[in-house]
Amino acid sequence: MDGLSRRLRVAVPAGLAAALAGLLLLPPLPQGPAVRPLDAYGWAALAADRHATGGPAAEVAAALVLSMRAAPTDRPLLFARLPLAATAWPALTPAQRAEVTAQVRLAWAVDRRRARAALPDPLGARLLARSLLPVPEG
Repeated sequence: MDGLSRRLRVAVPAGLAAALAGLLLLPPLPQGPAVRPLDAYGWAALAADRHATGGPAAEVAAALVLSMRAAPTDRPLLFARLPLAATAWPALTPAQRAEVTAQVRLAWAVDRRRARAALPDPLGARLLARSLLPVPEG
């Protein structure tokens, strides 16, 4: 392994490396996220666009989770991603579901009124309830 590869391996956290590796399964991305991979707004916009145009649910879920990983505490995005997370729930992997429920719990802790407002429909109510139930230790 050359010096650059070694430095990159150390510099890129394992979670991000796994997320980026998951992109290899997706078709080519629009210019924005491909050029700026840590642009949480770009990933959120891509997820919303793929959802609105009837794109594959796995692509919507992957872009949504990458947005969450890039900026987990960004307040505008924290609440804006919640409705999309509720609709993408069936396509999420168990690991992605854990990330989504953590985001819902964070949104609830930050502002309960905004969290409820972001999840008004039955899908959102189920996601909110699922996320706020005690997590079994195991």
